Amino acid sequence: MNFDLVSLLMGLGTGVLIMLVLFTWSRGGIHRAEAQALRGELAAVQASAAQKQAEANTQMSHLQGQVAEANGRISTLHSQLEEATGQIGTLQQALAESQAQQAAPAPEAPAAPAELVAEPAPAAVASADAPPVAAVAALPTTTGQPQDLKIINGIGGNYEKRLNKAGILNFAQLAAQTAAQLHDIIKPQGWQTLDFGTWIEEARLFATNPALLTGRIVELPNLNAIEAQQLFAAGIRSLADLAAQSEEHLRELITPTDPAKFNPAEWVADAKRLLG
Repeated sequence: MNFDLVSLLMGLGTGVLIMLVLFTWSRGGIHRAEAQALRGELAAVQASAAQKQAEANTQMSHLQGQVAEANGRISTLHSQLEEATGQIGTLQQALAESQAQQAAPAPEAPAAPAELVAEPAPAAVASADAPPVAAVAALPTTTGQPQDLKIINGIGGNYEKRLNKAGILNFAQLAAQTAAQLHDIIKPQGWQTLDFGTWIEEARLFATNPALLTGRIVELPNLNAIEAQQLFAAGIRSLADLAAQSEEHLRELITPTDPAKFNPAEWVADAKRLLG
């Protein structure tokens, strides 16, 4: 009996041990399968992420190309806008001159010969805000002999005609006016901005420094009387003198009236062109 009981217990123990071994082995296989499955899912996720990153890079490159193209178009449109603005200004000036010509009175009859005229030419327009007598007296006394007022920046043919009609024939007479008087004579349109103060100052310089007119420097389109006076004071009194200067030297000599438009290299080039 004792032998059978021992054998039974040993058999049961062996069976339990075998079952434990089999159970542990089967669980290890399950864990390995799960790990393998997880590794497969991770690889799939990584592949999907790489594909999406590649697509995003492609889209980013495409968008950058579109931005570069848009910037180029914006730059082109800015250039076209600046050109159109300049054309508008030119057309407005042409329109104003055309209107002024249409509004101009019919030409007067020819003047009598000089030997038959006993009276001097009409005096410049006067008003309550005229400059002091002492200031006018500093200008040289002149007769009504005309001078080319178009030399002054801002005065064209139509404005010169209006000034002449008002009795302003030369620089001394123009320098004796006030800005208000010139405004009444010229009658500019609302959109026009005319610097009558500069007209008066340039006329004063030409009237008191006739030598400025002899060296042809005033023929330069972008040089006003104030800057011409500075050149004259520096000993540059003719086109030949100016053509021999360097841009750097002129920048040292001149204090420009409008720094944004100051271009001494253009002065030198224009002087050489006029000299031929």
